[in-house]
Amino acid sequence: MQEVPAAKSAAAPPIDDDVEDAMHSLFAPQYSLATFRFGEEKSLQIKTSLSSSTDYDMTGAIVWPASELLCWFILKHPDFFRGRRIIELGSGASALPGLVVSGLASIVCLTDGMPELIEKTVENIDINKATFAPGTSVSAHVLRWGDDDSLAATLHEEFHGQPVDVILGADIVVWENVLPQLFHTIGRIFAHHRAAAGGSNPPVGAEGEAAWAHVPCAVLTYQRRFLSGERTMAQLAETEHFRVLRLDALGFLGPEEKERFAASEHGVDYALMVLMPQ
Repeated sequence: MQEVPAAKSAAAPPIDDDVEDAMHSLFAPQYSLATFRFGEEKSLQIKTSLSSSTDYDMTGAIVWPASELLCWFILKHPDFFRGRRIIELGSGASALPGLVVSGLASIVCLTDGMPELIEKTVENIDINKATFAPGTSVSAHVLRWGDDDSLAATLHEEFHGQPVDVILGADIVVWENVLPQLFHTIGRIFAHHRAAAGGSNPPVGAEGEAAWAHVPCAVLTYQRRFLSGERTMAQLAETEHFRVLRLDALGFLGPEEKERFAASEHGVDYALMVLMPQ
């Protein structure tokens, strides 16, 4: 039998810088200024994109409805968020919930894993700084979930040894493959709170507060998409020793807001989950 020589594989030609820049322009979102109003309570000017390409991993370029839902939750519970030290994970370019809570909190740290998005976050901080509470510190950092060293550096730089009270996240549980890193990072922030607060482990809340209104906690809003993701989150919460509270995602809204979210997209099911250390 005649032996057939193996085909030689040709190396891919290098990508020209001009071609790479053109591809970046093709997939990178285009930003424009948009106004987000929350009744008479809050109005923000946000640089955001009206569309985003999942191929370029820039889903954080646009404002997802779950972000607006989390904003309403914050504004409906101002006493809980007032004076808190807060970190937002996966804030995206708009960092809308983090900017809304900046009108109440004492420290707000906005984070995302994409440097390109954080550049826009910094611009949105500057545009909206007049809406912040007096003396509130608001910053933006690149933070990739699961990177303990980066997290420790961010917490040290922005919170100066003080505990983080509340973690915010809007539609950050979309990709099931990164859920373990996300839940690990939440667990490390809870551990940081425990250490900074002198070793107290159980969440602390005032008498008469709702069951979720304790610190530390993570408040997450998202659109339910895959049952497998829900199962993965339940398993990870058990592994990380989190207590999970699921609230009525639209129950705190007024009639007009509730109607808007209920009718925003046919069949959309929103979720509101609060995580606390056991």
